[in-house]
Amino acid sequence: MRKIFCIGELLVDCMGQPGVSLAKSSHFTKLAGGAPANVSAAVAKLGGQAYFMGQVGDDGFGEFLVASLHELGINTSLIKRGGRTTLAFVAVDRFGERDFEFYRGSDGDYRLGDVELSCIERDDIVHFGSATALLGGELRSSYLQLLELADSNANFISFDPNYREDLVKPEMLEDYINDCKTFVALASLVKVSEIEAQLISGEDDLSLAAAYLRHVGAKTVVITMGEKGTLLANAEGTRVIPSRKVQQVDSTGAGDAFMGGLLFKIAQHPEPNWDAFVAFANLIGAFSCTSYGAIKSLPTMRQFLEFVS
Repeated sequence: MRKIFCIGELLVDCMGQPGVSLAKSSHFTKLAGGAPANVSAAVAKLGGQAYFMGQVGDDGFGEFLVASLHELGINTSLIKRGGRTTLAFVAVDRFGERDFEFYRGSDGDYRLGDVELSCIERDDIVHFGSATALLGGELRSSYLQLLELADSNANFISFDPNYREDLVKPEMLEDYINDCKTFVALASLVKVSEIEAQLISGEDDLSLAAAYLRHVGAKTVVITMGEKGTLLANAEGTRVIPSRKVQQVDSTGAGDAFMGGLLFKIAQHPEPNWDAFVAFANLIGAFSCTSYGAIKSLPTMRQFLEFVS
């Protein structure tokens, strides 16, 4: 099985009381989070080889995060420590939607030159799925450097923009979209939400949006559409792979769960069966919506098999 490297933010999700807004939450639960960390956790819990690349604070929160990933079997040798840990306060209403406040720490200070990269081999997968990497700073430079390295190595390159309206200010949007296109141009796989597909492509129709992303350079495009399934577009055509409807409790990390499930399958097989792999990933994403917390709600393979049966 190929190794999967995920770069970006690892942070503490401070989860408010279920069904209550941030303003009305009187206490919070500390959980490990961050989009690329969630992806690496999904891979590891299913039995894959996941590495996380990023920076956490030289504080108690950072210690908690590194230990949390290590417990899951994620390789943490490429994590750096320094500064303060990034925090995200999250509340989930009774419909499963999020209320979100972000306090950024040192995740943006991650320098690729500070870590040994010889462990990334030609057959490995490199996943760019950070919500914060394109906001500037050292992490953005490291993101672009790793993209160049992965391209020169002929690695399988995966990209998920993880757009957050609260983080990308209006004056930053044009540069953000152009940066996204740089990654799309070299990607073996691009995973986007409906909003992200429309934002980057400028197309309202999702089939046209997928065609645009493929025109830019992506070999395979998947557009997640929640309970409506996933639009899959590649050289074999464009089609929708259905998902399973579930009673949604918390949608936090569902896209990351999907991404981790898909990359896990790709890492197992040299020749991807895209329709079957996306169907598998849809079910992983659906499973993650049935309980609270991003990493906590991710299934092991045993839990997944019980879910589908």
